Amino acid sequence: MDKIVQAGVKIDLHIHSQISSNKDGKKVKNNTEKNIPILIDKLNQNEVNICAITDHDTFSYNLYIKLKEAEEQNNSIQKVLPGIEFSVCFEVGESSEIVHIVTIFSDKDDNKVKKIESILDEMETDKDGIYIIDQPEDNISQSAIRTYLLERFKTMRENRQVIMVTHNPQFIVNLDIDNLIYISKQNDVFQVQSGSLEYVCDEYNVLDIVAQNIDGGLDSIRKRWKRYDKSVDL
Repeated sequence: MDKIVQAGVKIDLHIHSQISSNKDGKKVKNNTEKNIPILIDKLNQNEVNICAITDHDTFSYNLYIKLKEAEEQNNSIQKVLPGIEFSVCFEVGESSEIVHIVTIFSDKDDNKVKKIESILDEMETDKDGIYIIDQPEDNISQSAIRTYLLERFKTMRENRQVIMVTHNPQFIVNLDIDNLIYISKQNDVFQVQSGSLEYVCDEYNVLDIVAQNIDGGLDSIRKRWKRYDKSVDL
């Protein structure tokens, strides 16, 4: 068998759309279905022959099929493939590390490609288990948290219990959390205070805890209360 490559092929299998803004922030804000023609032009300028949109942990059939139309056009793109960039957690002993794995699927059976999206949706709505998330605000802009990530967490908690460790007041104030647990250390003794956002007792006030100990907490509380025509005295 002749395995010698006769001509070079340019491949780009790591394209992100706006769907990945929860991790990529503003960098992908214009990468929408409407702007697919611009993406096709860029791929042609770079003479890319094979490409794929591989968003973080999700798949959009509409974006895929819109880009795939380029195969029928007079340009450099010969093949558009479906794909996903999965976030995989590897645990070794007590340590863990997230590794991103770009996965490319066959496009031979379009019915199977369509099912990728529904399979991921079924995984998202599986009600077994608990989500435990450590500092989801890391490397994400405040705007992306506000416009995208908060809604994703609201959807997640409809199906599973979510336990989150965070220093960002947006998650605490805007997600209508059932229970905030604040752990502090005073005189070498750990102290645990907990309750809903409006919880008040003789010893502490949860709103006071957020306002005094979370960076930007007071401003976030004031903005929330203003939305609901409430007043807060802290």
